Amino acid sequence: MNQSAEALVERLQRHDIKYMENPQPDGSHYVAVELAGSSGTLYNVVMVFGADGTEFRIRIFQLGKVPTERQRPMLRVLNELNETYAWLRFYLDSDGDVA
Repeated sequence: MNQSAEALVERLQRHDIKYMENPQPDGSHYVAVELAGSSGTLYNVVMVFGADGTEFRIRIFQLGKVPTERQRPMLRVLNELNETYAWLRFYLDSDGDVA
């Protein structure tokens, strides 16, 4: 595990925050936590640390559920957001969840 991942895990442990680790065969390391939003909604947040320490990603799943009849308009909105924000990417998964 690279130093950044180790530092995050140590901090989570110090603050008694529950987390899950998942080392990958390629040497990268996933650290997942569940965070509550202001409405009480829980979000799964996965931090991905590259094997060599030069890559870091954050993935947040199930940001919202989109009914089937609203998915096409939502795709347009998500594409606009993806064009506007260089560091963020949104998509609809096969269940209609925004991630």
